[in-house]
Amino acid sequence: MSSGQKLARQAGRTPIADRADASRTRRLNRTALAGIGSFWLIVLLAGALTPMAHASSATNAVWAGAGTYTAPGGQVYGAGGTATLTVTTSDDTKCVNLNPDWSSDKPTQTSKTATTTWVFTLTVPTTAGVFGVTASASPSFTSGGKCTGNTGGGNATVAASYIVDTGLPIVTGVGTPDANVLG
Repeated sequence: MSSGQKLARQAGRTPIADRADASRTRRLNRTALAGIGSFWLIVLLAGALTPMAHASSATNAVWAGAGTYTAPGGQVYGAGGTATLTVTTSDDTKCVNLNPDWSSDKPTQTSKTATTTWVFTLTVPTTAGVFGVTASASPSFTSGGKCTGNTGGGNATVAASYIVDTGLPIVTGVGTPDANVLG
């Protein structure tokens, strides 16, 4: 008999009881570890499935109006005067603020319900040049009509430019193909 078995017998225990205790301890340890692992899995899943705070964003701004021309690259040309700017936003937007670089006037529109399309009528200068406007979207506004709340990162604002061209058009032509003996 080994010294461990002798000690176990002196304590009134048998080697079989010691093995059963060791097995029970390992089983309890595994159960505890599984419980801890399950707990953290639930915490991580709950965090991943909980909707994050959504920030409003302006995603597109398009000019239109009488006398405007949109080039194939998307740049808008016109003579100035009255033009319409349509701003597209995320679906939680209740306020849009414009910041035209030619004016200190900062047009703002609000809505009690969230909307995605906002139409502004602006007066663009008639002098030649490039005129830009930045649109900002917000999920809320104050009682005074000022946009407030999270305006998101990256896509929170969108810019659009309008080129006023007051020069006369220059037209050049080339006959193709070259004239032949028949004319």
